[in-house]
Amino acid sequence: YMQHPLFATDEHALQLFLYYDDFCAVNPLRTGTAKKYKIAALYFTLGNIQQQNRSRLYGIYVAALCFSSAIRKCGFDEVLKPIMYDLTVLGTEGVTVNRRDGMFTFKGALSVVVADNLAAHAIGGFVESFTAIHPCRFCLISRQNIGCEFVSDVDKLRTPETLKRQVSLVERDFSFQSIY
Repeated sequence: YMQHPLFATDEHALQLFLYYDDFCAVNPLRTGTAKKYKIAALYFTLGNIQQQNRSRLYGIYVAALCFSSAIRKCGFDEVLKPIMYDLTVLGTEGVTVNRRDGMFTFKGALSVVVADNLAAHAIGGFVESFTAIHPCRFCLISRQNIGCEFVSDVDKLRTPETLKRQVSLVERDFSFQSIY
């Protein structure tokens, strides 16, 4: 955060917290239609407002809604293109607010992306299945121990080196995907 070109130099820069999750717009018990009408929701709040107000409805804004199938079909790059454009404008030109005490221009940038495991895997391009032997993207805990080990051993943390090794194994033999 402190190394970000905007946040490091402008204490009033708008910090956007982007949230992503899917929801079902029909009866979730009818599995055939539930998947067909699943909606991807991207919404945001400002990190500049008081923490207790970030989860209040008046502080949450819709950034985009689309069918989840559109993301699978077109990819995140295409779906997020309008948001990326708006973020670019916000970061370069800013938004001007006219108040009684004058006009103020605020620039801003994306500060954090928040998602549950399934949504985070989708954004990251990971497999959206948690049946792997080591399902956590942060450590190498086994699936059978994930519900009973609450402190991660430093030796089990994923590193850039272990990721490269695992990706290399999966590229050579696709069956390793079910392990990592």
